[in-house]
Amino acid sequence: MPKLNSLGCYFDWALTKIGRSDSELLMQHVLGISTTEAYSHRSRQVDRIQGEHLCKLVEERACGMPLDYITGISHFWTIELEVNRSVLIPRPETEILVEECIEHVRDGDSVLDLGTGSGAIALALRSELDIHVVGTDSDEHALAVCRRNASKLNLNIEVLLSDWYSDVTGEFDLIASNPPYVRDCDPRLAESDIRFEPRTALLGGSDGLDALRRVIGGAMSHLKNGGHLVVEHGFDQQDATIELFEKAGFTKIRWRNDYAGTHRVVCGTRHE
Repeated sequence: MPKLNSLGCYFDWALTKIGRSDSELLMQHVLGISTTEAYSHRSRQVDRIQGEHLCKLVEERACGMPLDYITGISHFWTIELEVNRSVLIPRPETEILVEECIEHVRDGDSVLDLGTGSGAIALALRSELDIHVVGTDSDEHALAVCRRNASKLNLNIEVLLSDWYSDVTGEFDLIASNPPYVRDCDPRLAESDIRFEPRTALLGGSDGLDALRRVIGGAMSHLKNGGHLVVEHGFDQQDATIELFEKAGFTKIRWRNDYAGTHRVVCGTRHE
């Protein structure tokens, strides 16, 4: 632990460890100060306990821990979510899936979000529409995060412990899912921030398609006539995902790229 006392000392030390933008964010998170204060009140004394906490978080960030896990906060769509290492950090590209879902549902419809995690997709949809949403996950710790997010946002959704469709009953107007689709041997698992995220929410088998096969293969039994399935997939999995949709009997299959122009979402319709 460095021997620091003033705001300026802590800030200068953090800069050497994690760079300017991350330092500014963590100073604000721990000390409740603005960027301007960090620069203009350098001689201000820092409470010892706060200082120790700040040092701990800086060291975690220096080791690669994602900022969202460090602060416990992630922004997705128009909502702020609690996140911890039981759930994936929602990505901006998943907002493409939300946009696609909104095109196919209206007030009063029912939606199933498979593998809901923090509840990002379910709560984003519920924040836009007066719909009945069921969010499922096989991890009770993830569902606890989802419940807290729903409560904090005052959004009413149903939360269900289920291994994909195992405990799901009834039919829905739309099923959405951002399932695990990273290949088990993907080198990014060791080299990037995702090494801190839950493996069960990332890994999709040797080809990355295990969960997609289950989600797509089981959807017809839980969709109303004319209902839609919308899934997110990996950057190089569009053709394989479309093939799974065709094999399952979906019609009007379409796809969307994310904001970077990468293949990301496939949608299909159960024939009326």
